[in-house]
Amino acid sequence: MVTYKKLLQAVLSKYKPEVAVIENEPTTAIFHSGPIEDYITMLKVAIDVCHSNGVKVADGAIHVGYVQNIMNGGRLSGKTLDVQKLITAYKNLNLDYVNIHTSGDGSSYPSGVLEKVADYVRGATGKPVMSNEFSVHSTSTSLVKSMVNGFKAGNYVYAVVRSGNSSSGAEPLHKGTNLLPNGIAFRDNIQ
Repeated sequence: MVTYKKLLQAVLSKYKPEVAVIENEPTTAIFHSGPIEDYITMLKVAIDVCHSNGVKVADGAIHVGYVQNIMNGGRLSGKTLDVQKLITAYKNLNLDYVNIHTSGDGSSYPSGVLEKVADYVRGATGKPVMSNEFSVHSTSTSLVKSMVNGFKAGNYVYAVVRSGNSSSGAEPLHKGTNLLPNGIAFRDNIQ
């Protein structure tokens, strides 16, 4: 953690982001492979460094599906248990935001889900919520609209769409410098 602290300090000495998102999806094996408690330790160090540099902090994200499982009294094991541990830890950490990731496919996002998840996370942690990454796995303009409207209704401080072809199935919102119909729907609905 001493080395991590020095490296993060070096970055923040050069760059001044509005919000630092610490790592990416700590419950996704390709991004974090150790015990979730190791991530929590790293996040504590990052919060101290970021705040000493006047930068707000968000975690690397918890996923809607895991939060729904917790909310519905589902079996707490594996990644769902890790998300529960994160939510419990976030209540006592000086985080500025809890970061929530999701993806959507088909023609619409399930009504009320983003709002209910946000309410649950805010209630459990006492922190505002944001999403530094949501992806759309369909070219449907109505899907984009329903997701943007869900983030608005859920009072997410930030909601940033991931645009582009990816192995996860995310669809691009643009081709070159031209917005595609789903990109136009995003632009028009974020206003």
